[in-house]
Amino acid sequence: MSGEESRLDLTLKAGDRLPSLFRTRSSLVARGRKDVAAMFNDTKADTLAETRRRAEEGYCEAQIELAESYYLGKGIDPDHSEAAKWFRRAAEQGHPGAQFCLGRLYDLGHGVSKDQIEGTRWLGMAAEQGNSEAQFNLGFAYYVGEGVQKDEAQAAHWFREAADRNNPAGQHWLGLMYAHGPGVSQDRVEAYKWLHLAATNNRESEYRTLSHETRDMLGDKLTAEQLAYAQRMATDDIESHRTAKEIHEKLSEMLRPPLSGGSPGSP
Repeated sequence: MSGEESRLDLTLKAGDRLPSLFRTRSSLVARGRKDVAAMFNDTKADTLAETRRRAEEGYCEAQIELAESYYLGKGIDPDHSEAAKWFRRAAEQGHPGAQFCLGRLYDLGHGVSKDQIEGTRWLGMAAEQGNSEAQFNLGFAYYVGEGVQKDEAQAAHWFREAADRNNPAGQHWLGLMYAHGPGVSQDRVEAYKWLHLAATNNRESEYRTLSHETRDMLGDKLTAEQLAYAQRMATDDIESHRTAKEIHEKLSEMLRPPLSGGSPGSP
């Protein structure tokens, strides 16, 4: 598998922000509700027009949503060049998610000329702002030397940054580095902990299975005391992240602005 194929796919999380009406379309059509489906299509066109209007006014979230629509072909013909254009507009305003997506477009050559140096530059901007997907991808770039000079210590640094933000790919690769030693001092207990976290957190079955298998092979090389300690560290980390997530969700609910709020350029 090539380095490019090993990277995570471009993650476009449009679904969480789209109205629930979009997510129910397939069930409506399946029931043969043509009248409702027609109404849905009108609503989708109106929503896309409103998104475009807000994007042109400079609203980052609208620019990203429009870029995702073009990239994925949601309600419009796919157009990677237009996707890159709108991701760039949001990225230039400093939005880390848009910077990550633009970086991956350069890595893949989708809608722009393939340029891994430019891609890594945008990934770096997003990574510095705490985007865990960008941190993982930047770590991988350093690990294999794509767009930057190969540097295993930097790879470990960015894998750890992603892992500390509960990114399962970052946790998996940090675990591998601790298991084998490049970029960090070899530590099989620490390796087991990160691989256990990756196996627990990863929702994609292929990666989850890989993390499970690697963790279990490593566990066979640990003493009973080492294994118990590594499992306890992983459990503590899971509980810590769960508590932090609950606090974040409560604060987000308390501080959520009214639907009509916001201003152009706000991430």
